[in-house]
Formats: sequence, C-alpha cells, structure tokens
Amino acid sequence: MKNSLNLTQLNKFLGTHHISIYVVTIALIFAGVVFSYYQIIDQILGQPASPNEETITFDKETIEKVEQLHPSEDNQTEIDLPASRPSPFTE
Repeated sequence: MKNSLNLTQLNKFLGTHHISIYVVTIALIFAGVVFSYYQIIDQILGQPASPNEETITFDKETIEKVEQLHPSEDNQTEIDLPASRPSPFTE
C-alpha cells in the first residue's frame, strides 16, 4: 500500500512538471554539446599551424632601402589637382 502511494505521488509529480523536466534535460544536453565543440575547436586552434615556423630576416640592402623612404611627416610634395570638369547633369 505504501508503494502504491509513492507511485501515485511520482505520477502526479511527473504529470505536473513533465514539461519543465523535458526542457531542463534538453538544455543540459545542448550545453554539453556546445561545451564539447568548444573544447574540440580550442584544441585544434591551440596547436601551431605549422611545426616548422620560419623566421623572416631582412638583408642589409632591404634595410637601407627602407631607411631611404621619406617619413609621413615630410609634406614637401605638392599635389597637382586636375582642372575642374563641367557637370554632366546640368543643361
């Protein structure tokens, strides 16, 4: 008799809260899937792209060419703007 009372209470509880239990279960499964994907992507992106990383060096000739360039503060060049043209939209 006591078992049937517990079973009745369980059926009543599940009947009342079955939607909430379903939503929480689906949300937990979804969170687990997202977390698993996050771990997989983090593991893949955390590895170096190529094990043999090359260092780039400049030779002396290239360094001299770069040093010969004018800095942007030098505003000595004159810009020749083209002559104005008539507007094609006026009559």
